[in-house]
Formats: sequence, structure tokens, C-alpha cells
Amino acid sequence: MLHPFKKSPVSWRVFPLIGMLLFSGCAIKVLPIVTDVAPTTKKPVIRLGEVNETVTGTWNIYPEAGFKSALLKTLRREEIASYFSNDISNLVLDIHITTDHADDGPRLSNLGALSIVTLGIIPLNYVSNWDTSCDVSITTPEGIPVADYVFHETGTYNIWAMPWTPLTLLGAGIRGEHDGGVVANRVTYSLARKIVDALEQNYDTLAAKSGHKAVAKVEKKATYAVPSATLVT
Repeated sequence: MLHPFKKSPVSWRVFPLIGMLLFSGCAIKVLPIVTDVAPTTKKPVIRLGEVNETVTGTWNIYPEAGFKSALLKTLRREEIASYFSNDISNLVLDIHITTDHADDGPRLSNLGALSIVTLGIIPLNYVSNWDTSCDVSITTPEGIPVADYVFHETGTYNIWAMPWTPLTLLGAGIRGEHDGGVVANRVTYSLARKIVDALEQNYDTLAAKSGHKAVAKVEKKATYAVPSATLVT
């Protein structure tokens, strides 16, 4: 009786390739890890002013570079917006973020070349970071400084491409725009959390300087004014 593989001299050679394709994949880790912000139960004493951004690093050649758009969307989320109100007597909070990032294009091209050189059988790692600083200034409606805060956050995209790496890198490239959006959303949500945490911790002082003498609680059914009208786009 003939060995079944001998009916086709090359059949046994395809099994490792089939297995490689079936079990190929990539492990992706996105940071930071964020937790939900709880809406405030206090009367907002802050209104949102200008939101600006400076983009540094080699990625600033792209029209959509930066996290400003993601930050604006984050600030409009109901739980974040609950900390702001358009009351004219409220203190004014301005935000300026600086986002630094190295262009992924050249580095990914080098990774693709390495994948070819290694015949796609060696796992490859790629890490990309977005370092973001957030300067927050709070003033009276007349422009008198009240408080300044500086917050920092780093977004990280860490991927391990498993064999067969040309296939997994192709898949990672297809979902690259989506994953970049995840990083932007997490970084800006983390920064927004740090901002509202600072507002919560210093509420009494800020309320007094805003002209609101009482720390009044907002009824549960109250609707918060989403500060989209005051955002600078």
C-alpha cells in the first residue's frame, strides 16, 4: 500500500503553508487604557473657550495630522460636556495641545522590506507613539488669570505581526486608519478626564472666583449645554 502522501509528491509541502496562513495573525495593544468619566452633579462654573493645537514631528506634513478634531468630539460627549455651561458669568477655559509623532510611512516601508528579507517567517514588532501635552488656562470673563494646568498623555500602538508577516502586515495596513482613530480617541479622552478631574478637585475655589457663591447641585433631569458653539474649529 502506498503512503498517501506519495500520490502527490508536493502535497505534503503545502501543509506548513496552510497552517501558517490559518494561524497567522497579529497581536495589537493600544494605550492608554481609559475609564469612563462620571457626569458631574454640580452646577458648571466653567465655559469652554478656544481649543487649539500645534502639531510637531515628521507627521505634520499630513492635512489631518493632529488630535484636535478628536478632542473636540470628546469634549462634546455628554459626560464631559456636563462640566461646562455657556453661562456668561462662568470662568473661561482655553486648551492648547501639542502633539508630537514620527511619520509611520517610512518606518512601515522598512518593516515591509524586513518582512520580505526574512521570508515572512519571523515575527516582527512595530511600536508607534504619540506624545501629547495639554496646556489649560482658566480666566475670568474679563481675561484675568485664575488657574493654569499642564497635562501629558502618550498614545501607543504596539503590534506584533506573526508569520506569515506579509499577510498580517497587509491586514494591519487595511485597519490602520481605524486603529489610529482609536489611539486619538483614547488620548483625548484621557486628557479630558484629567481636565475635569482638576475642575472637580478645585470646584469650590473656581466657583467662588466665577461669581457663583453657592455650590448648587444640578437636578438629575437637567440638560447640559454642549459647548459646541464656543469651540474654535
